[in-house]
Amino acid sequence: MSEIPAVPELGAASRTMLLTLAARARESRLDAPLFHDPEAEAICDRLEISSLGEDDWMTANTVTVRTVVIDGLVRDFCASHENAVCVNLGCGLDTRASRLGGSAQWYELDLPEVISLRRKYIPESSGEHCIASDVRDMSWANSIPDAGANTLIIAEGLLMYFDRAEACNILSALSKRFPGSTMIIELLSTAAASHTELVESISASGAGFRWGVDDAVELCASCPELTLEYESVLADLMHLRGEKFAKMYAQPEVRRYSNRVAVYSART
Repeated sequence: MSEIPAVPELGAASRTMLLTLAARARESRLDAPLFHDPEAEAICDRLEISSLGEDDWMTANTVTVRTVVIDGLVRDFCASHENAVCVNLGCGLDTRASRLGGSAQWYELDLPEVISLRRKYIPESSGEHCIASDVRDMSWANSIPDAGANTLIIAEGLLMYFDRAEACNILSALSKRFPGSTMIIELLSTAAASHTELVESISASGAGFRWGVDDAVELCASCPELTLEYESVLADLMHLRGEKFAKMYAQPEVRRYSNRVAVYSART
């Protein structure tokens, strides 16, 4: 695993954004990448992050495949919602807004120290707005226009670092503030949530997973304001990384550790 530079002002969970950045830059540099992210490459160069090493295949595969899945979901949403408003929770150094382009308005939310770092490396465009706030302090939502069903909320690599009750409180508050919105949420499995130490790069950052589910519909029982619309288990898409990983992730003892991406609608 390559060395991820220390950024003293960042907490443990926030430091994981550097792993995500490195994984996307690594994919983008391949001869036949699943996506191009030149901005991630450039930021990694400035931060002197070479890439994730071959030994960190779990992080690399998870980030790459979830990026493909979420990029596709965001493209589809924006294509069918002319005045889309995308709210990116725990944005870190994510470059999706520029990578996908389009006319959507993006609101990038993260802790003040993260937004301060983000502004050094990712200039705000006319369609991109940074919000420095803890996601649990819902006063940040006053900065978001009321777009109803045109609102897309993305929680990628975020909610697993809260405990389950906190995560559900966040989702409940979002549902009430943005009724009719669509939410794209990355979820861990219960097996993965119980074994942070198996993901070397995450455990090395000092962060820890707090909860998981084994079926995306489970979240609806804890958060009745949500309705499950779609679920994708990332292990089932590892053929994108080649036959070797497709066979590996198809094994039940490996598949049960897989993350999933789920789409929910918030009831009006």
